[in-house]
Amino acid sequence: MKRKKILILIGDVGNGHRSAANALISSFNNLYPDTDIKTVDLFAESKLWPYDSTNEMYKNVSRSKSLERLNNAAFRLTTQKYFFDVFTNYTFTQFFDTLWEVMNREKPDLVISIHPIVSMVLERLKEDKLANFLSVVVVTDLITLFRGWGDRSADLVFSPTTESVKTLQLILP
Repeated sequence: MKRKKILILIGDVGNGHRSAANALISSFNNLYPDTDIKTVDLFAESKLWPYDSTNEMYKNVSRSKSLERLNNAAFRLTTQKYFFDVFTNYTFTQFFDTLWEVMNREKPDLVISIHPIVSMVLERLKEDKLANFLSVVVVTDLITLFRGWGDRSADLVFSPTTESVKTLQLILP
């Protein structure tokens, strides 16, 4: 019997996404030791600025109130429906080649996304029927969510709190 392949895609920002991926890997290894599981940082793999340096940028934002205010303003802007759609189209075109290469290289049976921007790109890939795969979104934000977590094409979405579930219900039409 062919071993099942699970691909966890992250954008390694602030270590929370990688920690969630590591917890999933540990659980899968304990429960399903005959499964191949791999984590890929789509941001690092893409070598695209600013995504390839988001972890360092996150650290700088965490240390500066001015940068935090700027980051929060960008968050509020890009989570509004019109700007989100523009951002999604731009981001998809930026990440398409990298994502396509990773999917063809890994040939996963299941893709788990642990970053809202990664989820946006995967959703678009499935919506455009460019690839057929099962997908799961693991939301790591507790209350305030970026619209990208709301992947309508996902086969399953895990959300950690009642508040985040309510926010997802508002995000999804």
